[in-house]
Amino acid sequence: MAQLLKIITYQIKQLLKNKKTIISTVAVPIILTMLFSGAAKGEQITTLYVIDDAHSRYSKDLLRIFHSDESMEIIESTRDQVNGMMKKQKSIMALVILKDFGKRVMANKGLALELIRNYDSAENMLAKHKITNKVSIYQDMLSDSQYAMTTLKKYKVVDRKDKLFHSTLNEIMNIWDEPSKHLYDSKPVAEEGEKMHWTTYTSIGFLVFFLWFAVIQGIRTFIEEKENKIYKRLLSTPVSYSKFIIGKLIAIFIYGGIQILVLVLAGKFIFHISWFENIISLSIVMTTYLFTVTCMGTLFVPFVKNQRQLNTITSLIIVISSMIGGAFFPLEIGPKVIQNIAKITPQRWTMMSIIDVISNNGTLTSQLKNIYVLVAMGFVALCIALIFINKQIRAERGV
Repeated sequence: MAQLLKIITYQIKQLLKNKKTIISTVAVPIILTMLFSGAAKGEQITTLYVIDDAHSRYSKDLLRIFHSDESMEIIESTRDQVNGMMKKQKSIMALVILKDFGKRVMANKGLALELIRNYDSAENMLAKHKITNKVSIYQDMLSDSQYAMTTLKKYKVVDRKDKLFHSTLNEIMNIWDEPSKHLYDSKPVAEEGEKMHWTTYTSIGFLVFFLWFAVIQGIRTFIEEKENKIYKRLLSTPVSYSKFIIGKLIAIFIYGGIQILVLVLAGKFIFHISWFENIISLSIVMTTYLFTVTCMGTLFVPFVKNQRQLNTITSLIIVISSMIGGAFFPLEIGPKVIQNIAKITPQRWTMMSIIDVISNNGTLTSQLKNIYVLVAMGFVALCIALIFINKQIRAERGV
């Protein structure tokens, strides 16, 4: 144990010696978050055409939620007007509130809605995502109202059901002064009233993205030892190489943990991100992700011969997997194929969990599936890496 602690301590000191790398892996994500946050202020408004065939109090309530979003321009229109614009090849998205919308709400049979678009575009995909978000909010409000009505019915105080139900719904809508509790339409920041949804997303995304580079910095020491022939000398010493690998991986894990801590604190105090409201759940998710990234980084050790090769391969893999995994943009606005491919990346499962915990107050129990997937990915990667490392050791020793 004492020998293992010495290895861990030595490796951490070696990693902390490279001040330029430490500063870049911490400062760059913070600077990029600032830049992207500034760009978000000039974010293009999403235009949504709404065809209200119902003309009921309930359809007006739904429209009220859409109008509350400053990032959306709601234009009430008719089918003929929308069809005319589509014939002119204009890329538009229209939400149709069908005639039986109110009746279905009262009967608790779901929402009678229809989406119309002439073709898929980036703007339409984003509009669809926002529509889904708003409709989800309205459904939550209806569920709360229904629960209140059930309670009133239980104690036999219900008189005029429709009027009382709508009054209850209105009270709930008034309580939700800022209707959305979701990531993309979250609370305003400080006194400026700026929406922090994009700041939150980019901060999470850059943390997930740049953690790979911190881990790869640790993995680089394995490759340096190969290049400097230290690897062969280590094999000739009485120190178990397995113990040496474990010590290095623990040191890399601690080094990555330091980066997470610094970026989380920066997010909290610079960008006002609510990291600490569900700190236990977030800590477990991020620790699991760090474990997975560390284990997956170990896969490069037996296959990469020099640092140049490591830089090329890892940069390519990290950028592509982060793009596909949703670290740079919400996966919901991407095509279905990309969403399916994303399932093989640890970034996707981590982003899903962190977003859910921060924006929807997701519990640790609700994140267990994502955590199990990340652990499985890390465990499989580590096993594969150790098998090939062990083969190399045998070959070097002539066993």
